[in-house]
Amino acid sequence: EGAVSRIELRPLTEAESADFIRALVPRLRDIPEEVLAAVNHRARGNPTSLREIVRVFLENGVLVAQGREWTVNTERLAKGDLPVTLADALRARVAKLDDRDRLVLERAAAAGDSFFAEMIVAMERADETHAPSGRDAGWASDTDLSALVQTLRRLEARDFIAASSEQPLTGALGFTFRHTGIREALYAQIPTDRRARYHRVGAQWLELNANERLSELLPSIASHYEVGGDLRRAGFAYLHAGSVARQRYLNAHAIRLFEKGLTCLDPDDRTARLEALHDLGSVHALVGDYDAALGRFGEM
Repeated sequence: EGAVSRIELRPLTEAESADFIRALVPRLRDIPEEVLAAVNHRARGNPTSLREIVRVFLENGVLVAQGREWTVNTERLAKGDLPVTLADALRARVAKLDDRDRLVLERAAAAGDSFFAEMIVAMERADETHAPSGRDAGWASDTDLSALVQTLRRLEARDFIAASSEQPLTGALGFTFRHTGIREALYAQIPTDRRARYHRVGAQWLELNANERLSELLPSIASHYEVGGDLRRAGFAYLHAGSVARQRYLNAHAIRLFEKGLTCLDPDDRTARLEALHDLGSVHALVGDYDAALGRFGEM
């Protein structure tokens, strides 16, 4: 407990919100009181909310560029059809996407908070055939990838996504969503069958391209297969991930993964279930939970 510091963050004051807006839009000289009041009412002092609402004001003509300066269109603000909450602001931004950009971001949303451009190309190819992609899902032609990267750079400039700061897979181009709410709004719009297809292709693509990071990405691969409806592959991926966690003495994590794997496996996969029950019981015994260990051994 001594190694942890707790910091209480209070909402921004009206003056601090005004400073924040000026930092976001440095060429905006004067902020009318009605604009500041509208932003504060919507953002409630939350910097993330304030940032998204200012972005919506920019996209909806409340903040207008005039030469080298920005001005406020108070008539547009007075119409009253602008978003009130952060969720409204995020939905409003998603609603203004054109079909191509929305489709790219929907595929990215299925991939997760972080994603790879090459994986999105594989999802695009699966859409073209309207069926789960096979083993060729790992390959992206230079033409396909170049066109997609142009779209992603445009979306990056519009602040929907950002280039990933984490170490990506070798040769892959990584991105992250700027705001989890944007991803959630997009993900909710994906039809169920298409969502499942994206998850299956995402799992296949990761399996083919993870290389030295495969053990690290096994839980993600398993989750994609599970949501995609391929429970057998999900089960084996969870069990493999559990074995890796067990070898690293991450016992609590290993228990969760083995349990997930058993849930996904078909009862007819008897050999795999026996091995998983044995491994799970062994981890329970290792941490001193002998009742749980005996229970798992008894299921064998």
